[in-house]
Amino acid sequence: MRTFVAAAALVLFAGVALAEDITGFISKESKKGYVSILTKGEDKAKEYKLAPDVKVSGKAGGKKGKAVSSLSDFTEALENSKKGLFGTITVEGGEVKAIRVGGKGKKGAGEE
Repeated sequence: MRTFVAAAALVLFAGVALAEDITGFISKESKKGYVSILTKGEDKAKEYKLAPDVKVSGKAGGKKGKAVSSLSDFTEALENSKKGLFGTITVEGGEVKAIRVGGKGKKGAGEE
Protein backbone atom coordinates (compact mmCIF):
# COMPACT_ATOMS: atom_id res chain seq x y z
CA MET A 1 0.00 0.00 0.00
CA ARG A 2 2.81 2.43 0.84
CA THR A 3 4.46 1.71 -2.49
CA PHE A 4 1.26 2.55 -4.33
CA VAL A 5 0.83 5.85 -2.44
CA ALA A 6 4.48 6.77 -3.03
CA ALA A 7 4.19 5.96 -6.75
CA ALA A 8 0.99 8.01 -7.05
CA ALA A 9 2.63 10.97 -5.30
CA LEU A 10 5.67 10.72 -7.59
CA VAL A 11 3.50 10.75 -10.71
CA LEU A 12 1.50 13.72 -9.39
CA PHE A 13 4.58 15.80 -8.60
CA ALA A 14 6.35 14.82 -11.82
CA GLY A 15 3.35 16.10 -13.79
CA VAL A 16 3.50 19.45 -12.00
CA ALA A 17 7.24 19.73 -12.61
CA LEU A 18 6.76 19.52 -16.38
CA ALA A 19 5.31 23.04 -16.58
CA GLU A 20 7.86 25.68 -17.59
CA ASP A 21 7.60 29.45 -17.10
CA ILE A 22 9.27 31.51 -19.83
CA THR A 23 9.70 35.27 -19.41
CA GLY A 24 10.41 37.67 -22.26
CA PHE A 25 8.80 39.78 -24.98
CA ILE A 26 5.71 38.17 -26.43
CA SER A 27 5.40 39.19 -30.06
CA LYS A 28 2.55 39.14 -32.53
CA GLU A 29 1.07 35.84 -33.61
CA SER A 30 2.84 34.46 -36.68
CA LYS A 31 -0.18 32.27 -37.38
CA LYS A 32 -3.54 31.82 -35.68
CA GLY A 33 -3.33 29.93 -32.41
CA TYR A 34 0.41 30.46 -31.92
CA VAL A 35 2.46 33.01 -29.99
CA SER A 36 6.17 33.82 -30.11
CA ILE A 37 8.38 34.85 -27.17
CA LEU A 38 11.88 36.30 -27.27
CA THR A 39 13.85 35.67 -24.10
CA LYS A 40 16.96 37.43 -22.83
CA GLY A 41 20.12 36.15 -24.46
CA GLU A 42 18.32 34.61 -27.45
CA ASP A 43 18.64 35.85 -31.03
CA LYS A 44 15.39 34.39 -32.30
CA ALA A 45 11.92 34.09 -30.79
CA LYS A 46 10.46 30.64 -30.11
CA GLU A 47 6.94 29.83 -31.19
CA TYR A 48 4.42 28.00 -29.01
CA LYS A 49 0.89 26.77 -29.63
CA LEU A 50 -1.87 28.26 -27.48
CA ALA A 51 -3.99 25.79 -25.53
CA PRO A 52 -7.74 26.07 -26.16
CA ASP A 53 -8.28 26.92 -22.49
CA VAL A 54 -5.35 29.35 -22.06
CA LYS A 55 -5.68 31.63 -19.02
CA VAL A 56 -4.68 35.29 -19.50
CA SER A 57 -3.99 37.86 -16.79
CA GLY A 58 -2.07 41.07 -16.17
CA LYS A 59 -1.92 44.62 -17.41
CA ALA A 60 -0.60 45.85 -20.76
CA GLY A 61 1.06 49.25 -20.92
CA GLY A 62 2.48 49.68 -17.42
CA LYS A 63 0.72 50.95 -14.29
CA LYS A 64 -1.83 53.00 -16.21
CA GLY A 65 -2.35 50.30 -18.84
CA LYS A 66 -5.41 48.29 -19.68
CA ALA A 67 -6.22 45.10 -17.79
CA VAL A 68 -5.81 41.96 -19.87
CA SER A 69 -8.09 39.14 -18.74
CA SER A 70 -9.06 37.25 -21.89
CA LEU A 71 -7.46 35.99 -25.07
CA SER A 72 -9.25 38.70 -27.08
CA ASP A 73 -7.89 41.40 -24.72
CA PHE A 74 -4.42 39.91 -25.13
CA THR A 75 -4.67 39.80 -28.94
CA GLU A 76 -5.88 43.42 -29.03
CA ALA A 77 -3.03 44.55 -26.75
CA LEU A 78 -0.52 42.75 -28.99
CA GLU A 79 -1.93 44.44 -32.09
CA ASN A 80 -1.67 47.86 -30.42
CA SER A 81 1.91 47.37 -29.21
CA LYS A 82 4.93 48.36 -31.26
CA LYS A 83 7.43 45.72 -30.14
CA GLY A 84 5.29 43.23 -28.26
CA LEU A 85 4.33 42.76 -24.63
CA PHE A 86 6.60 41.84 -21.75
CA GLY A 87 5.27 38.87 -19.85
CA THR A 88 5.54 35.26 -18.82
CA ILE A 89 4.03 32.23 -20.49
CA THR A 90 3.52 28.86 -18.82
CA VAL A 91 4.19 25.99 -21.21
CA GLU A 92 2.95 22.51 -20.37
CA GLY A 93 2.91 19.61 -22.78
CA GLY A 94 4.11 21.85 -25.62
CA GLU A 95 1.15 24.24 -25.27
CA VAL A 96 0.81 27.64 -23.61
CA LYS A 97 -1.55 27.14 -20.65
CA ALA A 98 -1.21 30.62 -19.11
CA ILE A 99 -0.08 34.11 -20.13
CA ARG A 100 0.79 36.76 -17.53
CA VAL A 101 1.29 40.19 -19.12
CA GLY A 102 3.42 42.87 -17.44
CA GLY A 103 5.76 42.72 -14.51
CA LYS A 104 9.27 43.99 -14.00
CA GLY A 105 11.04 40.78 -14.92
CA LYS A 106 11.97 39.88 -11.36
CA LYS A 107 14.20 36.85 -11.19
CA GLY A 108 12.72 33.67 -9.86
CA ALA A 109 14.34 31.05 -7.71
CA GLY A 110 17.39 29.54 -9.33
CA GLU A 111 17.85 32.27 -11.95
CA GLU A 112 20.98 34.37 -12.14
